[in-house]
Amino acid sequence: MKLIADIKNPQSLRFIIQHDSRAGYYLYMFMGDFCIRDHLQDTFAIAVNQASRDYNVPPETWKQTDSEPTKWNSEPIRQEPIIYSIESAPQDTFSILIYQNDRILYNREQKNLDKAKSFMLEKFHIPLTAWKQIE
Repeated sequence: MKLIADIKNPQSLRFIIQHDSRAGYYLYMFMGDFCIRDHLQDTFAIAVNQASRDYNVPPETWKQTDSEPTKWNSEPIRQEPIIYSIESAPQDTFSILIYQNDRILYNREQKNLDKAKSFMLEKFHIPLTAWKQIE
């Protein structure tokens, strides 16, 4: 079984680079207030390059925050359409997937369909009525 959310205005993606003196530079991808992906890089330049290459974040959009000198924000970006999907998975579980350009941005398992829909409502504000079965 596969369900797709029928929504017209997907949320914008927001990106943050945060320096951790013990690890390096984390590139975080947010949808709303929820972090859906993170990547660890050795330098700020590599993190900016990855954001540009993988997510089309223009390098000139990065601004260092006044309140946290080890943190940089990019402007929110509404890119290619984002597809929200819930798909049946092995052992009677369901995969929550967020795609963009056939690339999986987010993947999480839930025990049943109701929990998967509730998670998408809570984290991404996808109404329960938005889900349409396509397979």
